[in-house]
Amino acid sequence: MKKKPFLLLIFFIIIGFTTCGIEEYFYLPQIPQGSESANEDSITLPSSSFYYASSYIIYYKIYLSNAAPFLSTINLSEFPSINSRLAEDWNNLSRFFDSTTTNVPSRSDFSNRGYFELEFETANILSIGTTDRSLRINFPSSDPAEIYINGTQSGPILRNNNSGFEHSPDRYFRNSSDLRINENAGTTGTHNHDIAPVPNSTGEALNAYVCMFIVTSGTNPIDFNPILSKPTYLGVFLLQPH
Repeated sequence: MKKKPFLLLIFFIIIGFTTCGIEEYFYLPQIPQGSESANEDSITLPSSSFYYASSYIIYYKIYLSNAAPFLSTINLSEFPSINSRLAEDWNNLSRFFDSTTTNVPSRSDFSNRGYFELEFETANILSIGTTDRSLRINFPSSDPAEIYINGTQSGPILRNNNSGFEHSPDRYFRNSSDLRINENAGTTGTHNHDIAPVPNSTGEALNAYVCMFIVTSGTNPIDFNPILSKPTYLGVFLLQPH
């Protein structure tokens, strides 16, 4: 009988540890790396059993460049030649890629580097599915960049339209002289906040590239804050002239 107070104490200590001070960690799995070529990327969008996962998000940023065009698959070593800001952004965001750490980005980590969420003509095209799906983004030589889901063309990809800046010349991912004007790029004016100009350069740049990452997104069911998975690099692609 004398052992009961001691046993009750142990019981309440266990209850205390399991209900107080230990927060449950909600994470979303990183999307497996896909295959990249000079003008397209293919990746598998996995189904998810995580009830707090909602969709996939592709983040993008356009970079102007005065270098000769890179016509094959672009390597990390070529980033500084394209635009020094591309290399700087990569160095800042690369800490989230390491699969051996639990370090994950927030949406502000992307927005602070000038990255925006990609949009599509078809609503909810990247919602979480019950089966795996294939995604392919293609940058053809004659048309704006477009997206394919399970091999079916699902329309062009579009620059973000919810961030309060004007798109010059339009929302499509295609290379034009209006898109390459350095004075219209960056956050100092009213146009093209999703484009990085060539540093210390004016006038029309020679080329334009887009860098893309994809993440799984969801909502923390405890505090209802948005959460993201580790990003997966999709590639850097030359926008074809039109």
